[in-house]
Amino acid sequence: MAALSLLCSACGGGGGGGAVADAGGATAAPSGATPAPTATAYAAGPVSGLGSVIVNGVRYDDSAARVVGDDDVVRSGDDRRLRLGMQVEIGSGAVDDTTGRARAESIRVVSELVGRVEAVQRDASGALQSFTVLGQTVRIQRPGTVVDDSLTGGLAAIVPGLLVEVHARRDGNVYLATAIEARSAAAVTRFKLRGVIGSVDTAIRRFTIGSASFSYAGTAAAALAATPAVGLAVRLELATAVPASGVFEVLALRPAQRGAAGLTAAAAAGDARLRGTITRAIADGQFELDGLTVRIDASTRLDKLSAAGLVAGVTVDVRGVLQGSVLQASRISLRGGGELGAGLEDSGGVELHGLAGDIDRSARRFTLTHAGGTRYTVTYPAAFDAVVAAAARLEVKGTLDADGRSIQATRIQRED
Repeated sequence: MAALSLLCSACGGGGGGGAVADAGGATAAPSGATPAPTATAYAAGPVSGLGSVIVNGVRYDDSAARVVGDDDVVRSGDDRRLRLGMQVEIGSGAVDDTTGRARAESIRVVSELVGRVEAVQRDASGALQSFTVLGQTVRIQRPGTVVDDSLTGGLAAIVPGLLVEVHARRDGNVYLATAIEARSAAAVTRFKLRGVIGSVDTAIRRFTIGSASFSYAGTAAAALAATPAVGLAVRLELATAVPASGVFEVLALRPAQRGAAGLTAAAAAGDARLRGTITRAIADGQFELDGLTVRIDASTRLDKLSAAGLVAGVTVDVRGVLQGSVLQASRISLRGGGELGAGLEDSGGVELHGLAGDIDRSARRFTLTHAGGTRYTVTYPAAFDAVVAAAARLEVKGTLDADGRSIQATRIQRED
């Protein structure tokens, strides 16, 4: 069975249709149509729904969006597909706070790691707890880590030597995975790491991220877009051959800064909504959120935390105005760890759209097939017996199971 994470990004507006039945038997009116954009906005966080694409609780029509990677290269074909758990940045028209919708103009896909698994850590039952890539610890979240169907066998397929791409948020020197997929060696000419420099030895031109060492002694000057410094968030391109010394060779380095890079100039200013982890505190009411500078003042509303609590490792939702590379925060809310779909407050999980099939009434289980042919498993309570039907077009909201490959429905809506 395919993983939940594979869906075509060009899903159009999606949604709409008839009344919604939730697990408690209540009904709700369908949401309205996507409004025409009248301003610009910016969002960053994990994808928690598809058909269109949902980030931080806002549903973006991505049918005409320009999709790029964090190398700023335009993606097309299969590479353009967005997946659950991917970390993205979105430049959009104005967000309609009544309907929670907007039209995406540009989408930037930002993974943290591309490299080979070096070691795995499993519990007494054999369940994968964490693994190491490029010397960095990647922790599995249950629920919260989406497993791509390229990983045949799911998390059990993650073994030393496997080439993977990891989307994650950082908690100190640990990467909390939100999505994992296998990559082919033919498609990867350089490894990649986004992280924060912990120490620098300028004499031998070497620095550390976590417990791993990286050498820039042979890096071309033109490929060093910034001088390595303690606390600097960077994006590294690395040689795929790891020397016997264990020191990774840096081929290119640049600041790993969110904001204008990869987005249209218009989308890089205006209403901003971000979810991320504080990478370091800065004096004078500022901190860095995954490399983006956030500024607070007396007008900033703080929910569930104080200014003293804005320290490295804390995960927050931030809303404000993005001005180039600085976000002036109007509101900051503390988040718990690992909620992939926490932005969907009415369902507490993910949202998917497709055609129902392979219905097992006794087990209350079916497969949902997207227009692109991707299938995934959905289990549901008795409240939805009348809604689920063969070939019915459904919107499914629910929570991600611990296996990262299926969902438990909490709400289902007919769309046909």
